[in-house]
Amino acid sequence: MNQRIAIIGAGPAGLAAAAEALRLGMKAALFERGRVGEGIRCAEGFFDPLRLLAPPEAGIRFKVQSLYFRAKKEYEFSTQGLRLWIIDRAQWQQHRAKRLRQGGVEIREGEAISRQNYPLLREEFDWVIDASGVPPVTSLVYGFRDYYLPHSLVTAQYVLSGDFTHLANSIKVGFSPDYRGYFWIFPKSETRASVGLAFLAEEYGPRDLDRLWTCLHREMAAEALAEAKIIERSGGLCPAKMLPRLVWDNVILVGDAAGLTSPLHGGGIDMALLSGREAVRAIARGGVEGYRKGLEKLFKPRLVLEKELVRLWSASSFEEVEGVLAGVHSLLKGKGIGPLLPLSRHLLPKAYLFFRCWQALQGGLASGR
Repeated sequence: MNQRIAIIGAGPAGLAAAAEALRLGMKAALFERGRVGEGIRCAEGFFDPLRLLAPPEAGIRFKVQSLYFRAKKEYEFSTQGLRLWIIDRAQWQQHRAKRLRQGGVEIREGEAISRQNYPLLREEFDWVIDASGVPPVTSLVYGFRDYYLPHSLVTAQYVLSGDFTHLANSIKVGFSPDYRGYFWIFPKSETRASVGLAFLAEEYGPRDLDRLWTCLHREMAAEALAEAKIIERSGGLCPAKMLPRLVWDNVILVGDAAGLTSPLHGGGIDMALLSGREAVRAIARGGVEGYRKGLEKLFKPRLVLEKELVRLWSASSFEEVEGVLAGVHSLLKGKGIGPLLPLSRHLLPKAYLFFRCWQALQGGLASGR
């Protein structure tokens, strides 16, 4: 356990790697280009579908009780069975960093790792864990930066000030015939919310990235938010396909840098935490060559289901999405299979898959362990 580990980035993956190194008695130094908790571009949903994580230790705004899906109409789905919270990510990450410092982890804020000092870092430490997001510095050094865009959901988001009391302890996700993707409202409080839009990855159909913000503004108008005060503007990539190679010499990719976010909803905090932990465990057991296969096994149950669901969704018309939502919503409300009977043979398998996915999420997806 005498190996020294450098960790680039103090986001969820980097902090998880540092915590695991501390637990195993390994020496770790965490490099953050700014201050811990700064520059977060996230809707701040903490979702644990595999039920492998403890609830957030700090920064919980609320446990999500309902998810409203909006197509032609709006449908409320109970999320009481989901391990889903809206958090203050800055507060949560700062809390984790404080605990790590107390345990003896060296956190170097204001120290950016670039192509220039990257070789020195690799020489100074036995292993480097790259949790620097997208594109990671490793991709700039080894020349695979272009992998991310086509395999990512592309997002645009505002933090808005307004009246969100109607979404107390709830979130909203909307669909449109105008793009392959979805719109969201994730309240932070009664008067503030993350409001954004994502286009799906290229493999699910063409996308015009120049229309991203236009589509978001159109959705805001539909939700009577066109005049809401803009507090922050952000956006970026949610890489949703694991890279073919995750280990480059003595560097291991984790989190977003490894291509680990959901192809369905773009969330990635859970996979960031788990991959950061698994990278350190692979180093500790001297088996980094099995790191990627280990992640595949761990995440396979959820990713297989999510990819199949997003494939069917992206190939469906807006009217078909409406039909599936209406049918499954009625089914979950205990109204029997009657609402599904009008669906075509083509649509019934999609409704069944969505129903199966929702039930699985409520009960918790088994990991590949």
